[in-house]
Amino acid sequence: MQTIETHVLDNGLTVALEPMSGVESVSLTLMVPAGMASEPEDRQGLSGLLTEMVCRGAGGLSSRAHVDLLDRLGVVRTTGSTLRHFRLGATLVGDRLSEALGPLLDMAMSPALSEADFEPSRQLALQTLDGLQDDPQHRVMLDLRRVLFPTPLGRSPHGRRADVEASSVEDVRGFWERRCRPGGGVLAIAGKLDPERVLERVSGLVSGWTGRAEPVSISPTAYGGPVQSVEKTSQVHIGVGLEAIPELDEGVWCQRLAVAALSGGMSARLFTEVREKRGLCYSVHASYAGAREFGAIMAYAGTTPERAEQTLDVLSGELVRIHEGLEADEFARAKTGMKARVVMSGESTSARASALASDLMVLGRTRSLEEVGAKIDGVTLEQVNAFLASREAGVQRVVTIGPEPLAVPERCGG
Repeated sequence: MQTIETHVLDNGLTVALEPMSGVESVSLTLMVPAGMASEPEDRQGLSGLLTEMVCRGAGGLSSRAHVDLLDRLGVVRTTGSTLRHFRLGATLVGDRLSEALGPLLDMAMSPALSEADFEPSRQLALQTLDGLQDDPQHRVMLDLRRVLFPTPLGRSPHGRRADVEASSVEDVRGFWERRCRPGGGVLAIAGKLDPERVLERVSGLVSGWTGRAEPVSISPTAYGGPVQSVEKTSQVHIGVGLEAIPELDEGVWCQRLAVAALSGGMSARLFTEVREKRGLCYSVHASYAGAREFGAIMAYAGTTPERAEQTLDVLSGELVRIHEGLEADEFARAKTGMKARVVMSGESTSARASALASDLMVLGRTRSLEEVGAKIDGVTLEQVNAFLASREAGVQRVVTIGPEPLAVPERCGG
């Protein structure tokens, strides 16, 4: 069994370290509370601008010098904005970790955020927003988040065009100053590492980084009925969502197994009932999204205009029928699939670092692969079916993009 160490540093940053045997790489995930939910109401998109600009120089190094340094160290890195957090991820050869920690952490602690780099960053953000017009599948799921998630957690990671256009480099700097603070943040590192040496190195690097961001308040999002965008398109994109239990609920593994039975592979219900039996759509899937305060099930189907209403009806119906319970064979398939994904994640240092960081943010503690596997193993068919029977399906929230509005079932607020 792998040993996971967790330490809370003097500045409030929580550090999780998991040495992994038999690997040569190491990965880290840094999360600080500078996500899209913490953007000012009239500056939605600042977190996205920040994730671009931190890649353009940090720690007193120019953009080119910083990039060259990380490239020489063989660091593969990513930045992104989640609901609540700025996220930095990196993977490299374990022997180079000590050298790479400084320039990587500088991206959050002391980014250049130069005026010269602001306009190119804004133009990239605007191009991404323009590109959404050519990606209705992505757009319909963004719209579904907006009507399903609590406010402001349903915001788009791309922001709003008017807000991005109105933003300035001073806005980005102010957002970074207020939100990129170590208090409440996490740094998770997994792979080839010496925990004692890494902890000492990290502690020294972040000793001058202080502060804690203000918490973000959330409120329920009122549902005013189906949101249907009429556009000239040869396809119809359908998003259906409903509220579910939050990640901290004791029934969450029953919820996850039920969704896996719905959409865990080609033998799952949605693929079988909507696509294989009826030939209604070319793509269909569902997923569970869980956080501390809320949970949601989000489903998507892409089809043609002539099949769209039947597709919506069958998709919506399957989200209700799941509450009648699972059969033994589909329960077994769902369980096997979930266990397989856990096993495979244990072979990836980046997956482990990401999981450790997410666990700390949502649960307040880390979980070993063995604990997660045991949780899945411990769920019975009877428990899942009792959980499903105890919960009402609730009103489904619907978003569509297509050439004309659809007749929406009553259970979807139609």
